[in-house]
Amino acid sequence: MVDFEAAIIGAGVVGLSIARELSKGGKKVLVIDKNKSFGEENSSRNSGVIHAGIYYNEDTLKDKLCAKGNTSLYSYAKEREINFIRCGKLIVACNSREKNQLIKIKENAERNNIKVNLLSKKKNRRIRTKIKC
Repeated sequence: MVDFEAAIIGAGVVGLSIARELSKGGKKVLVIDKNKSFGEENSSRNSGVIHAGIYYNEDTLKDKLCAKGNTSLYSYAKEREINFIRCGKLIVACNSREKNQLIKIKENAERNNIKVNLLSKKKNRRIRTKIKC
């Protein structure tokens, strides 16, 4: 019988990341999952977006973890020559209320040291011709 020092339930991105860190520290780790392979639940059903943290309040745990995770994930992919596209994100306002919300998102992002730009209708149409705002 093999003795393990840690058992991780779930072989998604979080479970495998924890198992990796523990095993790097010399621990014998067992990963248990109900599926036939890893990442067959939420980890393989996300939108593929690496969030920058523009929505989170400054100095919250979500803000700190999102910013660290963003930087870490891009570094991890680059170090291992995993292809990715850093394409940015468009958030569109269709009326004055939504425009005010965009301004608040921009201010929040800037407080969190995240670079964002407000685009004019003209510039937006050059980037994405089918989006109307």
